[in-house]
Amino acid sequence: MDLSRIEMFNGLSKVELARILGMLDRRAEKAGAILFRQGELGDSMYLIEKGQVQLYSETPDGGRQPLVLLGEGVVFGEMALLTGEPRSAMAVAATDLSLYRIDSEIFQKLIRENSLLSAYFIRLLSQRLVQTNDRLQASKEAKARLVRESVERLPEPLPEALSACAMLPLVDERMLEALFSFSWEETSAKLREQLSEFVRHTASEENNLTGEGRIELHASVKPILAERYMERHSERERERWLRQAAEYWMEQGRWDAAAAVYAERDDWETALDIAERRLSAAETEQEAVLNRAARGEAPGSTADTKERHSRSHRSDRTAHPDRSERATHSDRPDHVHQAHRADRSDSETHADRPDQAHHVHHADVPDHAHHADRSNRARRPGHPERPEHADSPELPAGKSLLDTDAALSAAETAAAVSAAADTAEARDAAGFTLFDRCPADKLLARFRVLAAYLSHCAAHKREIGVAKLEELLERGAASFHTDEEKIRLLELGAEWSRALGHKQKALVYLQRAERIATHAEQAGAEDDLSERSYRLAEQKLRQEKSKDLAAKAGGLWKRKGWSAAFASCAAIGSMAGFHFMAPVAGLSRDGMDFIGIGLAAVIFWMVNVVADYLVALVMAMLWVLEGLLTPETALSGFASTTWLYMLFILAVGAAIARSGILYRLSLHALRRFPANYRGQLWGLIAGGIVLNPLIPSSSAKVTLGVPIARTLSESMGFRDRSPGTAGLSLAAMVFYGFTAPFILTGSYTNAMAFGLVPGGAKAPSWFEWFLYALPAFLVFACLMLLLLKRMFRSPAASRPIVRETVDEQLNLLGRWTKEERWTSLTVIGCMLLLILQPLHGLDNAWVMLLGFGVLLITGALDTQTLKTSVDWPFLLFIGIAFSFAKGAEELGIIDAMTSVLSSRMDAFLSSPVLFLGAVMVISFLVTLVVRDDPAVILLVIALLPLADQAGIHPWVLIFTILLATDPFFFTFQSPTYLLAYYSAEGKSFSHRQGQIVAIGYAAAVIVAVLASVPYWEWIGLIR
Repeated sequence: MDLSRIEMFNGLSKVELARILGMLDRRAEKAGAILFRQGELGDSMYLIEKGQVQLYSETPDGGRQPLVLLGEGVVFGEMALLTGEPRSAMAVAATDLSLYRIDSEIFQKLIRENSLLSAYFIRLLSQRLVQTNDRLQASKEAKARLVRESVERLPEPLPEALSACAMLPLVDERMLEALFSFSWEETSAKLREQLSEFVRHTASEENNLTGEGRIELHASVKPILAERYMERHSERERERWLRQAAEYWMEQGRWDAAAAVYAERDDWETALDIAERRLSAAETEQEAVLNRAARGEAPGSTADTKERHSRSHRSDRTAHPDRSERATHSDRPDHVHQAHRADRSDSETHADRPDQAHHVHHADVPDHAHHADRSNRARRPGHPERPEHADSPELPAGKSLLDTDAALSAAETAAAVSAAADTAEARDAAGFTLFDRCPADKLLARFRVLAAYLSHCAAHKREIGVAKLEELLERGAASFHTDEEKIRLLELGAEWSRALGHKQKALVYLQRAERIATHAEQAGAEDDLSERSYRLAEQKLRQEKSKDLAAKAGGLWKRKGWSAAFASCAAIGSMAGFHFMAPVAGLSRDGMDFIGIGLAAVIFWMVNVVADYLVALVMAMLWVLEGLLTPETALSGFASTTWLYMLFILAVGAAIARSGILYRLSLHALRRFPANYRGQLWGLIAGGIVLNPLIPSSSAKVTLGVPIARTLSESMGFRDRSPGTAGLSLAAMVFYGFTAPFILTGSYTNAMAFGLVPGGAKAPSWFEWFLYALPAFLVFACLMLLLLKRMFRSPAASRPIVRETVDEQLNLLGRWTKEERWTSLTVIGCMLLLILQPLHGLDNAWVMLLGFGVLLITGALDTQTLKTSVDWPFLLFIGIAFSFAKGAEELGIIDAMTSVLSSRMDAFLSSPVLFLGAVMVISFLVTLVVRDDPAVILLVIALLPLADQAGIHPWVLIFTILLATDPFFFTFQSPTYLLAYYSAEGKSFSHRQGQIVAIGYAAAVIVAVLASVPYWEWIGLIR
């Protein structure tokens, strides 16, 4: 079934559709089966895949009244789920049926994670509410009859005027007086009691924006009066009346009210036309201001006023070319009702569709109505005659605009101009607010209005604009006419996010904009690139969100202010103490200073108040400034082949993530195992093993694997944190994130750790690393699998995974793209070359360089991805870490540490089992204060000399340290654990469930390492 053809799923990407399909509960029903009855509580909705469903209304005597027959692709039962009300109809399978059931929990998850689905159900609910209101209105016939009788008793032209005004969103006194030729003030004074049944006059303080003397029809009578008007007038007459009202508002400078006339009737094309003309006028005015400024004319000067007055008349004549002909029309009708009946050729020149509201002929408005309007206002106290343009300040009666400008002082003129500008700004805000209801595709077709609308929402921090922007961006590149349009929207999104304090999201928007700009310069496949870029940016945003939550939860020191103060004092004390302390263990003065600086860096790494790479760079700077090391030695880590290898493998990993093959491979792995809990558990384990050598980042793998496990658990009906969900998710966490040390390319930390070995020791090849770690992996995997099975004893799924669902998820992903094919072939080729290294003798760095080059040449990797998806801060950090090891060796610190530690650990050096056991215990303890890569660096540098004395190969020590420096007894100890927890929003498993697995993980690591000692002795890694 193609979900993309169903309205509910329009606009979602293929990956999103595949994930949603995996959540749905597929069912088969025989013809005649009752799906639900009228009056039942609605806890689910349905989507028809094949077959038909008949809806019935049940009568009180038990009979059935057919309502509608539903076919393939139709969603039903959603109203009870949305509103919580009982079912309003009974659903029966009219034929053999295949359908998907969406329960309330899955439904809430879908609308929470997909803004397009939320927008669809909002529209659906709104439509149903409108329909309900219409039915309620129809039941109020008695009320309508009373209102009609009351309005007919009013003197003319009030019945016609009130009925016509019911067609409009805004009405004021001057409109009634201008278009119906009577004094509203006098009439309302005489008929106050009768009119109070229909209208209310707004308070004066509300009129600064909506217009002086605004009149508002009561909500209960407005639809009745509007219905009366539509009954008495044809479609052409109604359109003519709307044009007259819109023209009136345009003459008053109220483009917002003119646009509202059409927006209320969902005539968005005309409303957008009016907004575009407003923007054009604003641009013209801005150009004129700049021109006056260039000529040195001050705002409000006589020359300035004359130019504005002249330009206003020119613009007025351009907008209304028929005004010069008005004097020839003497047979004007007396009121608008007659004007509607008049079949005049100049009015009929307009198209039936009112798409030129600014060009409405004034012939439809009687001249004597305008004269009456002016005379009425002249007679009314407190209402002096106003100039034609409402944006201008009010003038004394009898004064022209030029005379008044000459009489006003400069300060008064400036104040009047400022007030007019404030009023115009407020009206612009009211106008753009109208487009909250405008369909996104119509806004997108008028990009200038869209940009102005989003800028207005951003300036006023209106959240609805965020939803509109996300909806447009989720539609993909095909919805935009040019790349420049999408780039402009992304820039607006970045500004918006930054204003709201969402800096990470702002960065993602800017990166997507830059990526589109880069792709626009390249030939071919723009749509595929944009879709893939969108998926990558979305995936990266989710990963960054998880990383941010993990970073906040992983700090041992929670108060950053106190942490920074403590770290600064302790670091300064460390450097000063070692500088003035007498040298120990045969160290030189430079060696003591080196240790003091290194300890200061460790302190900052512990409290994590400054970026790790910045601390490392400052440490290298102090080495050089104090003369401890030469610049060549201080930066020697960047010249090693190990550093280049890490650069290339990170780049290849970025290409893999960019191609989108990870999700595809995971689905293929799951497809080949039974569709139950045990089968999918094995599928997750197999997926983790397959992906482990392909992605050199535990973080990337775990943020992919755990969400997949949660999707599987939802497909099988497991609840959040239930044994089924926790078992699958923790299995994914362990086998996607904690098996990296068993494969050389499983994590860049593996190569980093071996790069710390002094003396340029040769690193094992990929195949050698695999053979060395194989027994330990088998022991570890068996123990972890037994633990998971023991903790979560094959819980029964409320619904099994349907194999066809996984197939359809794969079908939604489509055929393999060119980038996926090249990336897969390149990775496989690199893996083969790494395995065959003993035959060809190429260093790992040059093998990965070849793969890096192929990916660049074929377009599977580009410069933009290198800039944004490679962890450059980590590469800066690790380059200095390699230099740290070389500097420590050059200054004799390694020898000094060997002599000091060997005397204290002499009892452990006699037995490799004791030594490796002690290393693991020390690693567990160190991670309580120093985590991740800094902990690995400290332990490798400190313990390598002792391993040599114990006759243990550097690889064995490094492998043991890599396994033991990622425990998660406490949540802050392991970044990998925190990423796994937050990548599923903390809903897959609880911390208590995780801590039980943590104890089992530590035990499995200890047993796996110690059980491998005889094997390592046999192959010569332990002497």
